Amino acid sequence: SATPPPTVQQLRADGYRPRALYEADPRLKAALDAIGDGTFSPGDPHRYQAIRDSLLEWGDHYLLLADFADYLRAQAEVDALYRDREAWTRKAVLNLTAMGPFSSDRTIAEYAHAIWHSPPVKVIPPAGQLPLD
Repeated sequence: SATPPPTVQQLRADGYRPRALYEADPRLKAALDAIGDGTFSPGDPHRYQAIRDSLLEWGDHYLLLADFADYLRAQAEVDALYRDREAWTRKAVLNLTAMGPFSSDRTIAEYAHAIWHSPPVKVIPPAGQLPLD
């Protein structure tokens, strides 16, 4: 079995070094250099320099660079899946049918009940409009 990735606490305890990740991965280096050199903002080449600096010079507080290689791997898997139309469609439909528990309506109703202790209010639409539920 594969070794699980380090936890945030482990990364920080071991002395997280984002610059070492940058130097070790040419893909990451190319991406961050493009952010910092004006590739995405030709008229204002320093516009995104602070993003690069926050990742390399200011410690990458959210440990984004630690996930870069896994992000690329996952994106390659998604790209391959997308090219398989039948598999993509099957997974898309399964995803849609499984998202009910994550609906915003359910979340808001639970929040109103648990946090605000507010009962639901029945909204009656004006004549000629379809009901909302």
